[in-house]
Amino acid sequence: MAPAPVGGPSVRLGGRTESAPDMVPEQPIHLDLARSSVDGVADACVCICTHNGQATIGGCLDALSKQHFSRQRFVVLVVDDGSTDGTAGRIRRFQRETPTVNCRVISQPRAGLSAARNAGLQHADAPIVAYIDDDAIADPAWLEGVLNAFRTFPTAGAVGGQVVVRWQSPRPTWWQDDLDEVFNRFRPADEPTTLDFPQLPYGCNFAVRRDAACRLGGFRTDLGRQNGRLLAGEETDLLLRMIQGGHQVAYWPTAIVEHLALANRVSRRYILKRAWHHGRSLARITADCPGLVRTIPALRDCVWRMIRHAPRYRFRLAHWKYWLLRFGYHYEARTLARSHTTVHPYPAPSGPLARGQS
Repeated sequence: MAPAPVGGPSVRLGGRTESAPDMVPEQPIHLDLARSSVDGVADACVCICTHNGQATIGGCLDALSKQHFSRQRFVVLVVDDGSTDGTAGRIRRFQRETPTVNCRVISQPRAGLSAARNAGLQHADAPIVAYIDDDAIADPAWLEGVLNAFRTFPTAGAVGGQVVVRWQSPRPTWWQDDLDEVFNRFRPADEPTTLDFPQLPYGCNFAVRRDAACRLGGFRTDLGRQNGRLLAGEETDLLLRMIQGGHQVAYWPTAIVEHLALANRVSRRYILKRAWHHGRSLARITADCPGLVRTIPALRDCVWRMIRHAPRYRFRLAHWKYWLLRFGYHYEARTLARSHTTVHPYPAPSGPLARGQS
C-alpha cells in the first residue's frame, strides 16, 4: 500500500482557520482520551466525511438544519478529504445562509474515508459522534432518535438507524430488490433492539460514543474507501471490537436517513467491483482478529454462509455479485497468508495525534 500524503489539516470555523496536528493516515491512529467530550457543550457532533461531494453535500447539510433536535445542542463537523471540486464553496454557502447551525470544517490532504472518520472523531467536541454520508438525507427526527437510543440502551457503544434508498432517476428494469444493499438499505427490525454480526449498521447512518471509540483506537485505515478502491468494513470492524469489549450496538428504527442512488453507481460494473472489494474487506477483518473470531463465532460462520450459499438463481446479477465477493475474499485471504503480516494493530490511545490538542 502506497504511503498516504502527510500534512497538517486546517480547521475552519466561520472565517477563521486554525492549524491542527500533522496526520499520517496510514499509521495506526492514536486518539486523545485526555481531551474529554465534556470540553464541549453540545450533546452530539454530526460528522460528514466528504471527497468531491459538491453535488450532494448541500442536501445533506440542509436536512441537518431541519432537525427537530435543538440547534444549540449539536454541532456539524465536515471533514473535507482533499476535495478538488466546489465542495468547500458549497459548505461556505451553507455557513453563510444558515448561521444558526454551528458548522465547522476540517480540511486535510486526501487520505481516505477511514482517516477522515478518525479526524472527525479526533476533533469532535461532544460525547456522541453521529456519522452520515454526504449523499444521505436525514429525516427531521434522525438525530433525536439517535440520542434516544443511547438513553434507552445505556451500555450501547454505538447506534444505527434505518436506511432507505432514494432513487434520483427511475429504477432500471434490470435492478432486483436484493441489490438495494449496494445503497445500504437497512431495516433489521421494526422496534428498538440490539444488533450483532452480520446485521450491523452501515457507515452512512451510525453513531458512536466518542470515548469508547477512542479507547479502541478508532477506524482501521487499511479498510474504507481510498484512491478509487472500494474497500469497506471500517465501521463493521469498530463495531465488532465494541461488542468484544462489552458494549452493545443498538438499533433505532425512527433514526432514518435516505441514501441517494447515485447514477454513477447504478451499473453492473460498479456492483461487481464493489462485491470484489467487499470480499477483500471481509478477509482483512477475519484474518487480522483471530481472537475476535473466537469471541464471535457468527463472524466466521456468516462469511462461510455468504460464500457457500450464494443466490441459487442462474444469470441473476446478485448471483455473480456473491461469486465476486467469494473470489475477493479468497484472493485477499491467500495474499495475507503469504505475507505473514498483521495488517493493522490496535494501538493504545497515545502518540503524535494526541499532542497539541486543546
